[in-house]
Amino acid sequence: MPKPPRRASIPGVVARMLRKSIALVAAALALSLSSPAGADADAELNRARKLYSQGLTQEAAGDWAGALATFEDVARIKATPQVRFHVARCKEHLGRLNEALGGYRIAEYEAEQTGKEASLVEEVKKAREALEGRIPRLTIARGKGAEALKIELDGVALGDTQIGQPITLDPGPHVLTGIVEQGKSFKRTITLAERDAVRIELDVPE
Repeated sequence: MPKPPRRASIPGVVARMLRKSIALVAAALALSLSSPAGADADAELNRARKLYSQGLTQEAAGDWAGALATFEDVARIKATPQVRFHVARCKEHLGRLNEALGGYRIAEYEAEQTGKEASLVEEVKKAREALEGRIPRLTIARGKGAEALKIELDGVALGDTQIGQPITLDPGPHVLTGIVEQGKSFKRTITLAERDAVRIELDVPE
């Protein structure tokens, strides 16, 4: 007499149904989470492209401040070597030469790393080399009575390794502050022009 077919145990059936339900819920949840994120990313990239075109137009019109703000908005969405180059270019035209030089260096390095930006690397390199020769340099040395003097440049304290070494600065006025002791200090203002290489000795007034 043939044996009756074995029935699956109730716990086994429930376990399989539960696993299937969990898998379906997980798939549905993943889909619901990924779709809006992907859509948002595409929208942000489209916005970045429009802003980038706007920035180029502002550059062409000589609106360097407006172009800088626009390119910085682009960089917050996606910072590419091209975007960094234009941010630096705007800063150069606004007289922020030190920041511009740093931006050119980063853009050049990142473009080199891609291996696909040969023309951009060449363009950034030319801009960087031309700018390097324009940036003023100030060397501060300790003068009479200044052996233990605390020195600040534009409100920022200088370390011992910076004393006696050229410091790159933007053109324009800069304030040197010598702090003798608590509550006693003196100031000296120096104005730098492009390509200047100035050395000063900071003496403590009697």
